[in-house]
Amino acid sequence: MTISTYAELKTAAESWQARGDITTTVPDAIAMCEGRLNRELGEVLTSASLVSVVSSRNVSISALSLAAPVGLFIVEATGAETEITTRVNGTYQQSADNDKPRHYSIVGTNLVFDCPADAIYTLRFEYRQRFALSDAAPTNWLLTSHPDIYLAATLVWGCLFTEDDSRIAKFAAVLEDGIPSIKRYISRQKGRGLLTIDTGLADIGRCQVFNYTTGQ
Repeated sequence: MTISTYAELKTAAESWQARGDITTTVPDAIAMCEGRLNRELGEVLTSASLVSVVSSRNVSISALSLAAPVGLFIVEATGAETEITTRVNGTYQQSADNDKPRHYSIVGTNLVFDCPADAIYTLRFEYRQRFALSDAAPTNWLLTSHPDIYLAATLVWGCLFTEDDSRIAKFAAVLEDGIPSIKRYISRQKGRGLLTIDTGLADIGRCQVFNYTTGQ
């Protein structure tokens, strides 16, 4: 059985519990398991491939379960990348003319460029992701890479609901065995995200030097 989406995880949870009366409780079990996974594993550095829309300044990220952006890049036809720098919405100049985006902000569930895109650009979006599956966000890094852990965590909560004490320990053992190795992987990834300082902030708090010769 393939388990790579929210719908497939719900189906698998019902199948593994071999019960037909838990359909409405499986989403709750997944939400509860994600509460623990987010506490145990924290935010995960991952990336998504997106595309711009000609004459639009918006790119939807509603399916990404975004915790924090890290970097956005235009992938050129040669394979080279051009960074689109992040800015706080409303603090940078915006144009009504179609052009190649230079800046972006995040507004709701959209990346918003400083101008409408003049072409279809392939984008690489690096970001930190939380675990929060839904119909709108049907997959994430952990479900793709470690579906066994996601399923085990879901089944622990599912068996708590059905009071199936004989099976809780089995699923909990799978979960406890897998989490440490995932933590080690995430720890290695955390060094990849680099912070940059907006040049406009660099002068804050810096003393101005008075030149007695020029009077300035």
